[in-house]
Amino acid sequence: AAAVDPLLAAENAEGGSIPGGSGEAAVDGEEEVIEVVQSAIDPYYAEMPMDQLVEAVVAYLRTCDNPKLVDEEEEGMVFPALLSRIDDCSIPLLLDVVEMPFRNSTMDRYGTVFKDLVRDRILQDAEEIDPDLILRSIVVMGISAGRRKRDLDFFKTLGKLLVTNINSYKDPNDLVRVMTAFNRAKIVPPNSFLALMGRRFPVLNKRQPLRALPAYRVFSNLYRMGHDQMNPFRYLADRMFETIMANLKKEKIRLKKIERAVKTG
Repeated sequence: AAAVDPLLAAENAEGGSIPGGSGEAAVDGEEEVIEVVQSAIDPYYAEMPMDQLVEAVVAYLRTCDNPKLVDEEEEGMVFPALLSRIDDCSIPLLLDVVEMPFRNSTMDRYGTVFKDLVRDRILQDAEEIDPDLILRSIVVMGISAGRRKRDLDFFKTLGKLLVTNINSYKDPNDLVRVMTAFNRAKIVPPNSFLALMGRRFPVLNKRQPLRALPAYRVFSNLYRMGHDQMNPFRYLADRMFETIMANLKKEKIRLKKIERAVKTG
């Protein structure tokens, strides 16, 4: 089968689309999963301070790198407790869990429902979260690769808030991460959003120059997302060229120093 382009163009040019997956099926099964989870809550974890509970979940997910350390009994205690208390947990703590790698089996049992609930929770609080949390929510939820139809409203809402607060972001690398997150989530923003991103990079570069690799990532994303204004591409190409030439100059100086040291030695 042909490989699927991770930046597949959207069917809806104004907002984008998320190919593949059936969000409706997951939504229909959510209530059933939550009922099962609530019936299995361990009192110890149900009463544990929230930051400690999140720490326990994160610690469990870290052990998943080593199958010998995986304790599925513990998984069956910490995740039901967290799911049952999700409305009491702060969004930054929830994102700490989302950005951890999940084993496939853990993802199937708890991860999908958990990430859906986190997405819904962020949307509920969207008018109250600050610019830094808007950015982190886009990046973490995008990188975690949600690709179902229900994700579109999430990224539209958060994208509008990002635009509203665009002057709050002073580091061009933060906007690179946003573009990468949209790429991973298979979201194609409207051209007006892409144009705004393209205009912001030269402004932010005055404070913090964009290096070659991040500039290439933005260049690639803008191109594959269908952006049609040349100025951002010229700027990004210049940044890549300037960085490469600066690195070559440094390397020539280093080699000359070595050559002189050899001759005098």
